[in-house]
Amino acid sequence: MTEPRGKRAAEREMRYVQANRDRVPIVGPNDPATIASLIDAQVALRPDAITLVTHDGETTWREFQKLANRVSNLLLARGVAKGDAVALNMDNSVLFLACVVGISRIGAVVGLINTNLVGAPLIHCVGQIEARVSMVDGRALAAIAACADEYRKAVPEGAEVVHFGVGQAPGHDWFVDGDALLAAASDELPVCEPVLGRDWALYIFTSGTTGLPKATIITHQKFYYGAAGNAVFGLRARPHDRVYNCLPLYHGTGLMVGWGGCIFAGCSMFLRPKFSASALIREANQFNCNILVYIGELCRYLLSTPEDPLDRKTRITRAVGNGLRPDIWKPFKKRFGLRRITEFWGASEANGGFMNVFNKDETIGMTGATCRLVDYSTEDATAVRGADGFLKLVPQGEPGLLLFEVSPTSATSFDGYKNKEQSETKLIRDAFEPGDCWFNSGDLLRQVDVGFAFDIPHYQFVDRLGDTYRWKAENVSTNEVAEVLCQFDQIDIACVYGVAVPGTDGKAGMAALALAADAGPLDLDRFAHYVEGTLAHYARPVFIRVSEGLELTGTHKLVKTRVVEEGFDPAKVTEPLFMLDPKTRRYVPVDAARFAEIMAGRSGY
Repeated sequence: MTEPRGKRAAEREMRYVQANRDRVPIVGPNDPATIASLIDAQVALRPDAITLVTHDGETTWREFQKLANRVSNLLLARGVAKGDAVALNMDNSVLFLACVVGISRIGAVVGLINTNLVGAPLIHCVGQIEARVSMVDGRALAAIAACADEYRKAVPEGAEVVHFGVGQAPGHDWFVDGDALLAAASDELPVCEPVLGRDWALYIFTSGTTGLPKATIITHQKFYYGAAGNAVFGLRARPHDRVYNCLPLYHGTGLMVGWGGCIFAGCSMFLRPKFSASALIREANQFNCNILVYIGELCRYLLSTPEDPLDRKTRITRAVGNGLRPDIWKPFKKRFGLRRITEFWGASEANGGFMNVFNKDETIGMTGATCRLVDYSTEDATAVRGADGFLKLVPQGEPGLLLFEVSPTSATSFDGYKNKEQSETKLIRDAFEPGDCWFNSGDLLRQVDVGFAFDIPHYQFVDRLGDTYRWKAENVSTNEVAEVLCQFDQIDIACVYGVAVPGTDGKAGMAALALAADAGPLDLDRFAHYVEGTLAHYARPVFIRVSEGLELTGTHKLVKTRVVEEGFDPAKVTEPLFMLDPKTRRYVPVDAARFAEIMAGRSGY
């Protein structure tokens, strides 16, 4: 991989880094560096400047602080104390963010609940954090009412649901009208215990793509550092900038990267309730946004919309986010005239991260943490130990399992999950020497050559370890196969995974394919020809199913649980199902008779 702008561009990037690194302050666990302190600093500097813009209007820094103060005083009056958890289950809004500040200012912990959860997963999340109060809007209130008895049992005795925007909610005396309470609360700064960087600020839940969500601990110090780093090196924002943010605020990218960067930099943010591919560019122009916060699938959806003259007239020049696949990186950058894409790698529970500080295409950039890439097993989805009992590093350029060192000298502490037993499962001890400890990211990365970059190692995301599989004695990355499949003109989204086939070693590749709008029926012969010409024999999907739509999380991650469980069994798969015939090298239907042959070990593979 080479950098076409060459040495001068790299030197320009380095000058920026050197000139701005002091803008990221050093804060310790005992410093009063909190989410609320970021707001207070901006109120002192620019009280009447705009901080938030929505379809409903504009909010100044002073107005926002007063709204957050009302939330704090409301909760103090309800008996919420430092260390208590408050579940926040609301769609994107100014009030949502005011709740984040108001809850965390008094030392309570904000439990960021995925607004799509209902039933058992919802109950699991509030029960896991022992939510003393749940602050909700109308949609969440309906979900709670549908499982009210189970919900009440999961939370502490005396817990309340404080609801906004719905008026009186009959039926349960523990449903409280939040609008009335908020109107009556004082907008003065609350009188409460001191809150420090080491105190817990947020519970961010894992996506739940492979099991029930886990509550990750985010301290105020971690939020503060994340906000500062993203403001200076990610968004590269100044007070005159405006960020377009349509990502769910219960997720780290929308909250910590998008909004966190804004409140450190003092710039404004346009906040949209949900992503709309057809509205994004038009609204970015309408509301004078010049920075976009993205996740990878958002970019793919934007590219799938019809081209418009507005695409190149947008004021957006910078995009910051994660999950942008290499196959659409340059087309996305070119179509919308972007000068900078700051891709990052991060996980809410990780004690390190990567950021494309030097604007190198198709990379997640560099890291300031101590990391290593080690050999791994796709069979056990874990790191491999050598004959000496220690882990083995992979050669440069080869995919390896990413580990971050956990030690007293680590740049960022490992805080893990609220459940300490779950936290321990993310650690590898005695990895390279007796007594050491490393965080297991579960992700595969490779070190890549980006040309002149001051000898700073740069990396590229490959796949989740659990999403790789082994077939024909070769390791296959589901992510890389999906990238290739999505370049076929009829395919919009591809979900790739491994399935066991009797009589064979490893797992065969299978893909659930969602077709592009107006694509018509999948041209099986042309698709087979494309697969043969673009993928190695071991990476070609042996099975495919053509889906009307693929299940996504609220942050547009593919949920593979159902399709993996159904496999290639025609009794379970109600969608068109095909197999790559090893003799004709064409895709043929999988019916009951063919399925029986496969299960008898006569697949031909």
